[in-house]
Amino acid sequence: MSGAAIWGQYISLPTTVGSHDIVVVAVDSTCLRYDTLTVTYQVGMDDMNALIFPSIFTPNGDGVNDWCYLPEAAQSSLASLNFQVYSRWGQLVFETTDPNFAWGGESRTGALPDGVYFWVAHWTSLCGAQGDHHGSITINRKP
Repeated sequence: MSGAAIWGQYISLPTTVGSHDIVVVAVDSTCLRYDTLTVTYQVGMDDMNALIFPSIFTPNGDGVNDWCYLPEAAQSSLASLNFQVYSRWGQLVFETTDPNFAWGGESRTGALPDGVYFWVAHWTSLCGAQGDHHGSITINRKP
């Protein structure tokens, strides 16, 4: 069985794509009786074109919003990804095939200047669904 027994009032549900078992235990401490209930919690990506890419990030080293990346649920639902970022002149400045990427606003030559960049993404989910999307992302390093 996957999952864990959780004691207390509040629980944090998993966010990674897949099936997760949550065991709920009710305890009668007076008579030393207990009962358990297993709940299966399903996390999935129904619409692969619903992947959300950030529209702005601030890679200024302050520890807040310094990276462009996909949410964990999206990362774990992809079998393949091709993500490319272009300058406004059409120059490829970043490319990855890793769904777990974290881009800090650099190209091979160093930090990119503040501004608007354009991205294109093509992917295949673990279930075989394919998707593609494009958009813009703003780099703003100013505090």
